[in-house]
Amino acid sequence: MEDKDYVDGNYGPLFIRMGWLASGTYSQNDSTGGSNGGCIRFEPQSTWPVNNGLDIARDRLESVYRDYPGLTYADLYTLAAAVAVEKMGGPTIKWRQGRVDFKNGKDSPP
Repeated sequence: MEDKDYVDGNYGPLFIRMGWLASGTYSQNDSTGGSNGGCIRFEPQSTWPVNNGLDIARDRLESVYRDYPGLTYADLYTLAAAVAVEKMGGPTIKWRQGRVDFKNGKDSPP
């Protein structure tokens, strides 16, 4: 999570931001959006102005994804956020796996 060459030496805030933005698209009205699917890595979500800079977090986590067969991007992005909160002195967040990855961004919320 730490890297002296990155802005303030810590990717934690960026991982938290990505987890929040990936999950924040969830709609209780019709149960669409949210972190399931890992759509934040695809257009249109990846190009939304609010998601600027998240490519840095996605790139940083790519080696973790490759090292853990069976791990989905959707789970990885939320896990990275939960771990970052704890490592930065916050509470332990109960995290649950089981999100699936979509093959493209066509199911992204509008």
